[in-house]
Formats: sequence, structure tokens, C-alpha cells
Amino acid sequence: MPISLTQKVSAGTLEIMDDHVLESSKLSEARQQEIREHFQKVLLSTQSEAFHYTLHFRQFKDVPNAFALPSGDIVISDALIKLAERQEEIDAVLLHEIGHVVHRHGLQQIIHSSVVTIAVTMIAGDATAIQDMVVALPVFLLQSSYSRENESDADEYAFEQMVKLGIDPIYFASMFEKMTEVENADADKVSSKDGIEDKKDSQLNTSAETIEKYSEFISTHPSSPHRMQRAREYSAKYFHK
Repeated sequence: MPISLTQKVSAGTLEIMDDHVLESSKLSEARQQEIREHFQKVLLSTQSEAFHYTLHFRQFKDVPNAFALPSGDIVISDALIKLAERQEEIDAVLLHEIGHVVHRHGLQQIIHSSVVTIAVTMIAGDATAIQDMVVALPVFLLQSSYSRENESDADEYAFEQMVKLGIDPIYFASMFEKMTEVENADADKVSSKDGIEDKKDSQLNTSAETIEKYSEFISTHPSSPHRMQRAREYSAKYFHK
């Protein structure tokens, strides 16, 4: 897919999300600038494709998360920055998001979803089709999950880039483990608040659906032991021989 198409689809998406779900970052300007400079000078130093990457900081319900628009705009939450204990852990997340951009995963998922029907004319720039994708993109970013194959591709991309940059992939494992712990804790809070164990069968079903939707909402990048193990394998192979 041409980069020009990713830019058209992403145009205005961040503004829509700012209006409805995201809040301004409360990180200091100095801290934001420090991370941006590192992002530009270090993480983008090995990039070969002509995407224009821009890093944005936002608050998102105290959820440690990040997501990438097809254009190369990457949003990272204050909570994720605070959760990270080292810059390398932030690097792991950002390289993973760059992987999604490079592989055009965002557009692929929208095209493949039942939300939008894409005609061949869209590739040629059909305005209606592109507008439909613009509307669908924020929904996908916040409420859907990438396929396992997409996540694996983005992970592998991140591991390879970390090795090139001399960053131990073990920090990928440590960061995503932390994010998983927060996700599980939040899901437990929802379960406790709903009082699942004290409800009738019909209420149990409703609460279970609430938890499932909440879990999907707060994490567009579900973690798994296999993904963490892959990071450790890369670490052992290249950094701890």
C-alpha cells in the first residue's frame, strides 16, 4: 500500500481521538522533548522507508498503552512512560509500534474488517472509501486487536531493530510483562466492582461481557507468554551468549 494512502486515511484521526477519548499529556515539556530526541536520533536511525514518524504524548484513562496510526504518528500514554523503569523499555514499545507502521497492519485490519467494504477503486483514491476508512480507524485503534500474525510480525521487527541498535530485547519482555500485570489488575477491579460472584446467571453473563470488552479496550496489543519467551530468546542469542 502506498505511503500516500496511509497519510490520507490517518489525516484527522488524532484530532477525532483527542476530542473523544484522549487528554493532553501532563508530562513535563522537558521529559517529552528528551524522549522525542531519543526517538528521532536513535530509534529512527535505522529506518529505511519514507514514513514521517511523529511521537505524541497523551493521557488515556491512566492506561499504559501506545498505538500507531498508519501515517507513522505514534501515540504513547503518560501511564506507559511512568510504568517504564528504563528508556530501553520505552524503546521496545515504540519499535513495536514502528513495526506495525512498516507492515501496514492498521490499514490491513480495517480493510479486512466487516466495518468497511473496500473496492478496488479505493487504491486509486476513491474519496468515499477513504472517508469510510478515516471513520473506522479510531474505532479499530481503541477497540480492536491486531491478529496474532500482525503482533508477531511487529514483535520480530522490534527484536531485530533492538539488536541492530544494541538494545537488549529482554527489556521488551520486562515492559510487556508490566503492561500485562496492569491489564490483569484492572480487569480484576472491574470484576470486583460488578460483584460477579453475587449476581444471577444473566447478570454474570453481562458482567463477563463487560470485562471482555474492557480488556480489549485498554489493550490493543495483548501479551502472551510466547511473545515474552521470544524476546528472551533474542536476548540470550545476541546479548548473553
